[in-house]
Amino acid sequence: MSTSCQLRFVDRGNERVAQVYRNSDGYPEAIIPNLGHLQKLLRASGAQRNASYTAAQFVFISKLQHLEQMFHCQSEIYSNLPETVSEVLAIDSWQDVEITPRYLLGHGIEDPAHGLRGNEDFLYLVELPGTADDDWQVKIAAREHFPRWDSENTTQAFEAAEWGFSESLEEAVAEIGSKS
Repeated sequence: MSTSCQLRFVDRGNERVAQVYRNSDGYPEAIIPNLGHLQKLLRASGAQRNASYTAAQFVFISKLQHLEQMFHCQSEIYSNLPETVSEVLAIDSWQDVEITPRYLLGHGIEDPAHGLRGNEDFLYLVELPGTADDDWQVKIAAREHFPRWDSENTTQAFEAAEWGFSESLEEAVAEIGSKS
């Protein structure tokens, strides 16, 4: 069973919000290192912008990681998968493949006003600072600490969540671990 999550990116100091659904690997030991790497990459490249840009880059980098895994997963079951990005983008490459390409699945851009899908195991609130040099703040709530699909309050799940973890991203990476 996959571990799904919602990540809400918020610009500190204004109302901008972007929300991403991730179908698998949504546990903190996977998400926090991904966020830590993303923050370092955006700082180093000068590409840190607002919540919507950060959410888009999170999805993009996750997709690149899935592509890389696919390229390294050439086994008997997956022997007919494309081997290059050009082949991945070629529609003909997928006509005889019986599996759905993972890089096309697994993420969704969510409307924050619609709440949750209902199958989430974790919620993440990522507060982005006004300047690129300030650290991101991360809050994490496990499934038993926010309204679920059988509740009328899923639209307010992020507001009602009991955050079991609330630290800077730097502290989160140090505490939960880093893969980068």
